[in-house]
Amino acid sequence: MLRFLFDEPRRKEEGLLGEAMEAIAYYFNSLDPMENHAPKQGNHRHVRYLQIWINGFIRALDELEQSAYCAKRYAERLSSRYLEKMDLPERDDYHRHLYFYKNGFLRVFSILDKLGFFFNELLQLETERFKAKFSYFTVLRQMHEKKIEAKLEEQLFQIKNDFQDSLTVLRNQRNMETHSMNTEIMDDLEYAKRIADACTPIEDVQDNIRHLDRGFEMVCRTLITTFRYLHEEQPASVEEQAVERTAEAAEEDAASVSAGKPGNGGKRQNGNHAGPGGQSGEKPGGRLRSGTKTKADPRKPRQTSQDKQGGNGADGRRRSPQGGSSSAFKSGKPGRKQPKQAGR
Repeated sequence: MLRFLFDEPRRKEEGLLGEAMEAIAYYFNSLDPMENHAPKQGNHRHVRYLQIWINGFIRALDELEQSAYCAKRYAERLSSRYLEKMDLPERDDYHRHLYFYKNGFLRVFSILDKLGFFFNELLQLETERFKAKFSYFTVLRQMHEKKIEAKLEEQLFQIKNDFQDSLTVLRNQRNMETHSMNTEIMDDLEYAKRIADACTPIEDVQDNIRHLDRGFEMVCRTLITTFRYLHEEQPASVEEQAVERTAEAAEEDAASVSAGKPGNGGKRQNGNHAGPGGQSGEKPGGRLRSGTKTKADPRKPRQTSQDKQGGNGADGRRRSPQGGSSSAFKSGKPGRKQPKQAGR
């Protein structure tokens, strides 16, 4: 849309941008046939709601790419190191660079936080129960602690770590720009403290572009990973996990009441990670009822009945050996065939 500012033809959807747009589009198109297999709340209205929401990611990513591109093109026109030595046209280009650069790093975190909100709704994480205003990174922690879609969470966590240096720089600039002062003014103030010079140096615009490019790449890879996973791993089953978790929590309450213990009100408890020494009152991923079956880990010795009842099996490691989603834990007594969940 903004290529006309540089007398250039329209952008082609290629590279990482094209991959991200394609991944989002595939998932968007897969939602229609999903309607027949979704649980009750996955009716036509729910599907349409998701489609409108997902379409917003396409627009947001398009705007981020345009901002990053314009910031780079205006940076290429700058040659002066000091603001006072710029003529009027160059100073205008510098201010245009700053405008699109700021717009770019604000949109990096805008898209990530929108994705976090999307995950929170789709997977029914209820992050808002303990933090009213949460970010994408808070939602990732929720997915990890609740063992929900562990395979996806592991990939997204790795992407975050790969781009952590640039994300930290951009996030600090975002916070300063939003809550304190213009990012370029901060550089001017620091310089004035050290050197009594009449000339004001501009920030390293090439460094700005490098960090913004990495932020754009991180967002693209995050969206590609997310929507390819949702498309390939049967999106309907992702929604079904919420129904299954609710049913498991209700059965757990019923078992607690019959044993003379207070119920949990149908709410699934978060897993408590083991502290130093590997001791924990609960197993990671929430309490398991007596008789709950889990897949055995060949790398660990077989647990005794005392281990299972005492809850000393947690090892405090970040990853569960199973690496599965919350639906890996099936409720019921051993040796009995489980009835199908409603709507499955």
